[in-house]
Amino acid sequence: MDQSDENYIKEIFSFNGEFIQQRCNIIVFYFNNYAKFELLNNLLSILGSNLVERWMKNGWLKFEPNPNLVEINNIQPVDLT
Repeated sequence: MDQSDENYIKEIFSFNGEFIQQRCNIIVFYFNNYAKFELLNNLLSILGSNLVERWMKNGWLKFEPNPNLVEINNIQPVDLT
């Protein structure tokens, strides 16, 4: 998520408006704590703190570490020699 994604981000965050019956949730995956901080900072810059805080308080926006796909998919190393 970067400033260049502003239009897409604003559109996604418009889904939970006042008169919308069904709510959507957003999970932002991050690589490390620095990346989490950068992603949150970008959202705050694009959307403002009020909207980001409201989404987080309502549980619509969550930040989670990247899942370990190797473990999830039981991937084993392969000998390439």
